[in-house]
Amino acid sequence: MIAVTVTTPAGPDSIEVRELPDPSPAAGELLIATEAATLNPADNAVVSGAATSRFPTGARPPYVPGWDLAGTVTAVGEGVDAALVGRRVLGFSPWFRTARGTQAGLVALPLDQVAVASGTIPASELTTFGLIGLTALHLLRAAGDARSVLVTAAAGGVGRLTVELAVHAGLDVIATAAEKDRAELTALGVRFIPREVDDLAAAVRELVPGGVDAVLNTAPGTAPGIAAVRDGGRYRSVTVLPDAERGIDVARVGVTVDGPGLIEIVRLAESGEITTRVAQTFPVARAADAYRALNDRSSGRGKIVLTW
Repeated sequence: MIAVTVTTPAGPDSIEVRELPDPSPAAGELLIATEAATLNPADNAVVSGAATSRFPTGARPPYVPGWDLAGTVTAVGEGVDAALVGRRVLGFSPWFRTARGTQAGLVALPLDQVAVASGTIPASELTTFGLIGLTALHLLRAAGDARSVLVTAAAGGVGRLTVELAVHAGLDVIATAAEKDRAELTALGVRFIPREVDDLAAAVRELVPGGVDAVLNTAPGTAPGIAAVRDGGRYRSVTVLPDAERGIDVARVGVTVDGPGLIEIVRLAESGEITTRVAQTFPVARAADAYRALNDRSSGRGKIVLTW
């Protein structure tokens, strides 16, 4: 099989696309012929070496990056329904736990890391719902019984999906992002506050006197908005955390294996309740160029995807 590999992580120039032995599905696993795989920031951290300290114990080069894929089941291991062969699926692989990357022509994944799709969404789009979809779902779940939420960096990949999931759940959603994103976000049915505002908390409290029940923070490297949370509310973040205050429960949210959650993400994607954007696609042979585009970001907002 053809795979994206890196032996000594040092950025895109260290990527080598090469043949690796085909895997076989173990008991409880499916073998998937990859059609598309997303490039996520976490993959860039693997390729650049920035996340070396988070590599699983026992992981050995060459490393194959990748957290999600869309493809077709070609074989199943013992205990898995053979009727799944030939079905289109969305797969998720927790790389920092297993180092089992998805940027390869064939990938074996456990059944609970795979969701069957109808095939109505192209593979290059379906794959983009994997990592960020589960991250957004877990972030929203961590808000508990909150009825009003502030979503930060709401125009980003995780942020936008969090907004859409919160709207679907019937919550009162306030989104903050750049002013240029106002029209796009308000079209989703939320109230909008530009991140350029002088006092975010004051602007939120004008809309929700007393403060929101929870902040769902997806802003990279920063933790805005805790002053917008009511006393005893919640602050959940997929990035950094603020200091706790006024009895607010502050916690970081990570993504974990969640088979039912992955199935829910596929269902919502196929019904149009949640959406993602693909900025560019690259054939796997041009994986290094794809990672350069990920670093450059001149390709515009949206995910960069490798295709096989």
